[in-house]
Amino acid sequence: IEWVYIFKVLDNNKMLTIVASEDFVIPPGHIYEGPPEMMEVAFEAMDGKAGVTSLYEDIYGEWKTSFAPLTDHNGNVLAIIGFDHSRSYIETELKKLGNML
Repeated sequence: IEWVYIFKVLDNNKMLTIVASEDFVIPPGHIYEGPPEMMEVAFEAMDGKAGVTSLYEDIYGEWKTSFAPLTDHNGNVLAIIGFDHSRSYIETELKKLGNML
């Protein structure tokens, strides 16, 4: 995992960084608008459904992101947590699996 962060999805198809890994490129309080394939999974997480994006590219590189909803005690989604995996990490792990087979 390259980065972990919590986003609040805004009504205008953008996300606000609430908190993130120390070296995350989008500081807390800043807005991010990702590519459609990433935003689709983020909005699904805001609807309560965890998911993983396809490989996508943004200004920070190539990624696969896992999103999961963060809920209150009543089950209301407050924000989403994201875990980014870089393309190089994914390729390295696939090579390791290939070698094990």
